This record gives sequence, C-alpha cells and structure tokens, in this order.
Amino acid sequence: NDLRIGFEVTMYIANR
Repeated sequence: NDLRIGFEVTMYIANR
C-alpha cells in the first residue's frame, strides 16, 4: 500500500 511505501521512503531518507 502507498502509505507503507511512503513511510519506508521517509525512514530511508531520514536515515541518510
């Protein structure tokens, strides 16, 4: 689901 992908992307970016 899109929200799940958005969350994963957000966490990925935040981890940079």
